[in-house]
Amino acid sequence: GTQFGQRFAKRAAVQLSLAAADRQGAWIANARVVTFLAFALLCVAAIFDQIPRWGIWASGVPLIAYIGLAIFHSSVIRREQRIRIEQSLNERGVSRIEGRWRDFQSTGAELDRPDHLYALDLDIVGHGSLFARLNETGTHAGETLLLSWLLRPPTSSQEVVTRQRAAQELAPMIDFRQDLITEARMSGAAKANVRRFVE
Repeated sequence: GTQFGQRFAKRAAVQLSLAAADRQGAWIANARVVTFLAFALLCVAAIFDQIPRWGIWASGVPLIAYIGLAIFHSSVIRREQRIRIEQSLNERGVSRIEGRWRDFQSTGAELDRPDHLYALDLDIVGHGSLFARLNETGTHAGETLLLSWLLRPPTSSQEVVTRQRAAQELAPMIDFRQDLITEARMSGAAKANVRRFVE
């Protein structure tokens, strides 16, 4: 279908972007080494009178270049982190399409209430569970909310219809959903627990 094609095309585009970011990051890292060595050599040469004393001032040029490269490198690293998150999301999407979602590590078992009546029996949580297939959250709060929806489904038909319509609206919006998840995951290497900031 159209969404399947979008997912595969998105994966290919992200792989190209990641390769470009890797090359750019490597170039900047090498340039930082060169500018730092130039700064150090000018300083040492001036201190030991190998060049005129103005060499100390001249060393400011590679130093400024090094600082500028370091700032730029930081933005490139952050962009590369974003691309890697997008790559992970697209790989997981392709895995779902190809039926390999049972290999996903997040099972919801660590969030489950052990006394729940049917969570394990109906594979709501655990390895190869419904939670594992659906979970694409970016925060701890998101995981908790998803699990609560699965373990305590709405009793109102109107609420069921509202959620179904929301899911239908968001389904084709791959870029929007990925941007939202990426922003959440960029807050840290692990999924952010926003509860720490509100309690």
